[in-house]
Amino acid sequence: MQKKTKKILLIVAIVVVAIVVLCAAIYGFTMLFMVTTGSLFRGGSPVPYYDTVDEAFEALEFTCSIPTYMPDGYEQGSIATWPIGTLSIMYTKDTYDHITFDVHKGARDSSAIISDDYEYAVVTGYDWASKSVTVYGNENEEYFWAIWQADGFTYSIEVSNAINSTYYIAEGGLSLSEMERIVEGVK
Repeated sequence: MQKKTKKILLIVAIVVVAIVVLCAAIYGFTMLFMVTTGSLFRGGSPVPYYDTVDEAFEALEFTCSIPTYMPDGYEQGSIATWPIGTLSIMYTKDTYDHITFDVHKGARDSSAIISDDYEYAVVTGYDWASKSVTVYGNENEEYFWAIWQADGFTYSIEVSNAINSTYYIAEGGLSLSEMERIVEGVK
């Protein structure tokens, strides 16, 4: 009986060691990926960030139109690319106010872009600068999303406020005229 118990304990010890080694290997490869992409030093995300839009275009292997206008006080912040062929540029004002401009290669349905967490009271279509744009807002005439397709890309603008470094809410949107100016400035 004692030999059988020792044998079981030895097998359990080997399995535990194997699990620890496997976890260490996974962690090591994750850290290696994050160091080589530079994401370890930019918030710990596996999404690669870039210093310039041109660097992001090079990584994505395409170029597209980007905004030439942002409302007063907004400055270009982070530039990231996503494996699904998306360029994301965040513009920030006063730490908590954000405008995120995304460009998705190919056609994307708005349901793939807009979260179900918030119900928009106002959804209207406009023709701005020869672009058929769908705009999402609330009854207070604050607008949070604009989405359109052009030249093989799906463009979106999201306006949000940060509650903290992780959570954003749809509050304090832009006026319709400001949203229009951003869309018209995407050239």
